[in-house]
Amino acid sequence: MSRTTQRPRTLLLNPFLWMAATIIVVVAIIAITFTGVLARDEITRGVYPERAGVTALYFLAVFGLPWAINRPELSVRRWLPWGAAALTLITVLGAISLWWLDRWGLGYQWIQSLKLVTAPYGWGDLKLYFDWLVCYQDGINPITAANGTCVAEQMNYGPGFLWWAPLAFLRPAMDVIGVATAVLCAIAIAWLVRRSAPWGAITLLIAAVSPAWILLVERANFDELIIWMAIVLVVLTRRFSGLWPWIVGAVLIVILGTWKYYPFAMVLALLPVLRLRRGWMVITGFLLAAFAYVIVYWNVALGGMGTHMGKEGGVGRNTLAAFPAGLASPAKGFIWSDSLVILLVLFAALWGGSIALQLSHKKVAALETRAMLASSGAVAIFGSVMLAGSGYPYKAALLLLGVPLIAALTKIADSALWRSGFMLLGVILVAVFVEWNPLASSAAVHLAAGFLFGISAGVLARNLPWMNQRRRRTGAGSSLLH
Repeated sequence: MSRTTQRPRTLLLNPFLWMAATIIVVVAIIAITFTGVLARDEITRGVYPERAGVTALYFLAVFGLPWAINRPELSVRRWLPWGAAALTLITVLGAISLWWLDRWGLGYQWIQSLKLVTAPYGWGDLKLYFDWLVCYQDGINPITAANGTCVAEQMNYGPGFLWWAPLAFLRPAMDVIGVATAVLCAIAIAWLVRRSAPWGAITLLIAAVSPAWILLVERANFDELIIWMAIVLVVLTRRFSGLWPWIVGAVLIVILGTWKYYPFAMVLALLPVLRLRRGWMVITGFLLAAFAYVIVYWNVALGGMGTHMGKEGGVGRNTLAAFPAGLASPAKGFIWSDSLVILLVLFAALWGGSIALQLSHKKVAALETRAMLASSGAVAIFGSVMLAGSGYPYKAALLLLGVPLIAALTKIADSALWRSGFMLLGVILVAVFVEWNPLASSAAVHLAAGFLFGISAGVLARNLPWMNQRRRRTGAGSSLLH
């Protein structure tokens, strides 16, 4: 046994236990779907077994390959981060440029070749945002207005977004703003690649042309702000000392929360501020602001969440639960197969958490910023995909925030850790690539989000001051992984 490892003190702390439990739940979901014993119509009887068979092949590769190889060594070129950025821009702006040049068919074929489902022109969600602001300035509330009266779709964002109605004058510059958001996304993925070498860098390079990532960038959906905010928080708090970087980060997250609600859960990424004197005030202020906002707009929040319930397709909890239940359309309420999804997330979180408990204090401290990134992506998925029950395919792109943390596991010699790292990199690729198979992509999204939550929460919690004091009193963690 390596001098940097020790066997877990109890079976419940063994990552192999929770790895096996997670895999068993995935196998159960696929097996029930494949046999079709609960299928209720010809569509599910004919289509679901095929989807389950293909899904089984994906996960067989993801779970099996790390056990068929020894830990591989790899080095990557310095230009790789900019390669991922270039792929993002070429793929997105290439199609949009063809649409602008009136080459609609060719541009659409470009998009379809990537298995994307989107309307031609580009920046579709950004256009919708400006329509909401323009309607509000014209005296029409886009939250309550019927579809077609002012906007194509009712606004399902928080009322806080309408506070920015004075910016509606920027609508004529929408194309310029759209290109700017694409550039910022390209810079963001390049930044993540630089902190994920080597295997995470390769994963992100491949993901740069994935349907989930390209759809997020092409539509200019505000979920990309979650990625930007997480990166800005890490950069600010590592470049500058004191409370003010944390305060700035907390304010930015609160603003985003007033638009989309679930970013409020990114408070988990603020936990390291508790090491600073009066750091608790940042967390307290954040929670009070979030709580007050949700209470004031409680009915609106419920209505916005309701618009995501029972949607077909996507990567939501309802979508995944519909497959083993044999339902042609997702159920709006909680059904028995939702328990399988919850078990999948729970076991995956325990798998990630048990790994966090095997790391030395030195390693935990080194992984803190990566855990801040990973937790931001995980909790955003929980809020939008797990809790609401339905999420558009681009939600899977939020998992890319967890790649730097997962990539760090692949560098550790311990079998449970590096194999877990390679498995999760594979699961993330399945989540962002195979949106045409909602069973595979939904299972991968929930598994990856659960694991990222477990390991990031474990790392962040172990860095808290009272955890360090408890460790010194008990002498725990002295001979764990370095």
